[in-house]
Amino acid sequence: MYESGQRNPQQPSNPPGPQFFPIDLTSTAGPDTALRLSRVFAVARWRSPAGLGFTATVPLVLMARRIWEVIIGAAASTNPVIGLIELYLGLLGVCVVIGLIITGVQLLRRNSYVTTYAYPGAVMAVRYWPDALELILPTGTRRVAYQQIRELRPMAGAMFLRPHGAPAIALPTELVPPAAFELVGRPPGSSVGSRVNAVIAGKPLLGAAVVLGVSLVVVAAIVVAVQPHKSTASDAASTTATATEPAATLPDSCVLTIEQQQAYGFIKQWPSDTAPHYHHCEWDLDHGDHSRPYDWARVTLSTDPFTHNDSTKDETTPYPVKAVGNIVPARGDLVRPKENRYSYHVTCIITWPTSYGAAWIEIGRSNSLGTPDVDALKRSAEQLADTLFANLPR
Repeated sequence: MYESGQRNPQQPSNPPGPQFFPIDLTSTAGPDTALRLSRVFAVARWRSPAGLGFTATVPLVLMARRIWEVIIGAAASTNPVIGLIELYLGLLGVCVVIGLIITGVQLLRRNSYVTTYAYPGAVMAVRYWPDALELILPTGTRRVAYQQIRELRPMAGAMFLRPHGAPAIALPTELVPPAAFELVGRPPGSSVGSRVNAVIAGKPLLGAAVVLGVSLVVVAAIVVAVQPHKSTASDAASTTATATEPAATLPDSCVLTIEQQQAYGFIKQWPSDTAPHYHHCEWDLDHGDHSRPYDWARVTLSTDPFTHNDSTKDETTPYPVKAVGNIVPARGDLVRPKENRYSYHVTCIITWPTSYGAAWIEIGRSNSLGTPDVDALKRSAEQLADTLFANLPR
């Protein structure tokens, strides 16, 4: 150690023999001292349990609405646990990137708190006593008992000192030589206080993993806590429906032959017959085929009557259509979005009753090339309805 403010780099850090107190160490700030000490605070935030906890909590706040939708059963996802975890990890990644950018900016700037005591020419000193140390800075003198030191470690080319119940401070390394750690009573880089704080402060990656794990458990617990209630309500509704009316057996919805699909320009077929109350089959056209007034079509067979998806976003206009197959009366609807920027979207829907419930076809255009030919789309809808009616069981 250095005594009486004298600097002697050749003197050993742990001199033998009796030591006399107080022991004074002095350092004069140079032009880059403030910037070097400021970097300590930028890095220290990533080692702090409070900083890691704040970063992990921000995504939970941002996704509060989605969590509430899951709780009340309004979420559209079939697997809300996986959906919430994926959303949380995505938002957490964004928060970490933003935090790293902010840290990078802070590494290039002088901290206003540091410049109050480490401006060029400022004299900083540490006086060591048997049970405490005194920080003698241009801003004043502060006494810190060794037992109050929560964290004392080298960091970013300086020394980071965090007392209990007082602001942390960054000091030049020459004010805290290795022998100072022996005097304080802990090895370099140690922390005191609660066991959890000590582990997290000493191992930031482990701390980040702990905070992330706890956050994911919180997200999963929220979903799992409400899932039994949703399942019970769903089971009760299914039981009631089964008790009041017999279940209908729905036929296959993908009934167009290869020749019929080619006649309509369909190149892909997407069947879906896993739901007990409805089956549907969807067809797509070649994205390069703009000769037809439509680029997709879908037929749905259901035990329930047809309902429009969202009347707040779409404008539905009924129009007269001929009987399907010239046999069964049908209803026609033309659907357009209310937002002008999607004015090129247009869908024709033709609905007719069946012995098992209802059937309807939807045929529309979603590409933005040119103005949609509504009359041609209506004619195509009637032709497709007749073709499907002839193939479907009645």
